[in-house]
Amino acid sequence: MEVDAKAECQAATVSHWQISGFLGSMFGFNVNKLKPNLKMAVHRIGIVKNKKANAALAQRREVGRLLADGKEEKARIRVEGIIRDDFTMEGYEILELLCELLAERANLIKTEADCPYDMREAVCTLIWAASRTEIPELAEVKKQLTKKYGQDFEAAAIRNVDGCVNERVIQKLSVQPPSAFLVVNYMKEIAKEFKVDWEPDEAEVTDPLAPIPAPTGATVTSGAVSGPEFAALYASAPPSGNTPPYLPNVPTSEAAAPPPLEASLSRRSVNTYTNQPTHYYSDTSFQPSSTQQYDDAPTHPAQSYSAPAPYMENPPPPPNAASAPAPTASNGGIPDFDELTARFERLRKRQDRHDQENASFTF
Repeated sequence: MEVDAKAECQAATVSHWQISGFLGSMFGFNVNKLKPNLKMAVHRIGIVKNKKANAALAQRREVGRLLADGKEEKARIRVEGIIRDDFTMEGYEILELLCELLAERANLIKTEADCPYDMREAVCTLIWAASRTEIPELAEVKKQLTKKYGQDFEAAAIRNVDGCVNERVIQKLSVQPPSAFLVVNYMKEIAKEFKVDWEPDEAEVTDPLAPIPAPTGATVTSGAVSGPEFAALYASAPPSGNTPPYLPNVPTSEAAAPPPLEASLSRRSVNTYTNQPTHYYSDTSFQPSSTQQYDDAPTHPAQSYSAPAPYMENPPPPPNAASAPAPTASNGGIPDFDELTARFERLRKRQDRHDQENASFTF
């Protein structure tokens, strides 16, 4: 019985280690994934290097043609691209060396719990450069190294804590434009390579360490599409000044001109109150005149005007001439208290009769 128990315990231990190893190979660090990806990254860098070298030869030939045609500004832009490719290839070559180093020391990485001190810069540089290159295998290398050393180690490598990343790789993979000194000297070498008679204008480069200035279009020729024969027309043409904009002729006759604003407003306000009864005006000495004329009125058939009535807070409704008599003017046209009382009484009786009629109609 004891032998059977020991055998079962050993079998359980072996199965536990097998399961742990299987899960570790799936979700943890796996040296069998790290080493092949390092070797494939070296192979990929060699392919990219050959591709960039062939493209750089064609680009240099094009820059020589641009310098021969006098298109210096465009040639400078192309030279910046050539310099950027050269910088990238220098950085890739350094990464290639680091990949070969880690591939040879893969077993050391597997056995050591912490990153060895002499390999810290190589590991941090590969983690930092994984997202800044065209090498997809470096992404898997970064993933395996993160599983081995943890997320904090990865974050420190990406932030370049304590300068753990190779400085030359940072410089070569940087997005900063090259200096003007480097651009001008590249152009000199390209002109010499393709036997182009070109000399740079030293006055344009004020600071050799600063980037090349932005193009101003000074080397763009006139008549670029039509040809040099038509470009001579630009030189013989008179200079174009600041001419005023063209405005169409607007008629200025009195018949076409609109009436003055004051006359238009006066005519609208007068026409509103011309036919109102005379008792609407508080002042009995003032009567609306039908023969008053304005000097600033437009030259069209004569029209009578009268002054507007003053504002009344509660004007009475227009009386019916056939049924209601005109109100008395016992107090200058303003009804007294007795008249107002009698008027309110009549309105109340009229409202009562109206309510009774509505009630009888409802029933």
